[in-house]
Amino acid sequence: MKERNKKLLNEITVIAVASLFLGFILALNLKWPILSIEPTLFLIMSGLALLVVLVFVGAQKLAAHALECETKINLLGFKRFWFKEKHKLPFEFPSWFVFPLLVFFATLGNLKWLAILDVDISPKSTKVRKKIFFLEESDVTKITSAGILAVIFLGIISKMIGLATGISNFTSFAVICMLFAFLSLIPIGMGFKLLVSSRFFWLFLIVFSFILLAMMAVESLFAIIAAALIFATMAVIGYYMLENK
Repeated sequence: MKERNKKLLNEITVIAVASLFLGFILALNLKWPILSIEPTLFLIMSGLALLVVLVFVGAQKLAAHALECETKINLLGFKRFWFKEKHKLPFEFPSWFVFPLLVFFATLGNLKWLAILDVDISPKSTKVRKKIFFLEESDVTKITSAGILAVIFLGIISKMIGLATGISNFTSFAVICMLFAFLSLIPIGMGFKLLVSSRFFWLFLIVFSFILLAMMAVESLFAIIAAALIFATMAVIGYYMLENK
């Protein structure tokens, strides 16, 4: 019980820190050489980031539960910086903190890096009792992609409401969702897990999310989704043909 409570507290802390930091990055404004942030905008963006993170983490946990697995959400970081075991840092490098700031300043505030979460996946004791000691690649694919698909769906719903009501804030939130989904698929941390477990599905998702993000300004939701599906499918078919040539 104590171990479970400790894990729960750790994950609540990770979600809170991630939401606040993402809110900070989203609210940060750079008009060189002046760096500014509005407190009200920071609170609003932190709230929106919390919604995205909760949907993301919740979907992964539901998928893990269905597959008799457990997930532990973490802030993105690493110790090993090369292939061999000896190539390790003596501490956990806080990629979740450094990458967004580097990208923000390198692009003069034009790109907000939102992929700061990673996930550890392990089989539940019920699965171990069935003599299944290792995770199958399909389990990793389903669990990691569940959160990304849930955030994409959230973005589509937000875009739909924006088109129906004419309120641009819903479209802006849809852009945040799509950007979060696309950047989470970059092969660092969680995106790398999905790439290793299923290259074809990873390719489909990253192209699909990129086209959705690029076309968020289009007024037709059907056209956005149709174009994303077509380009993603073409990318997978093209990769399959090249691989089997």
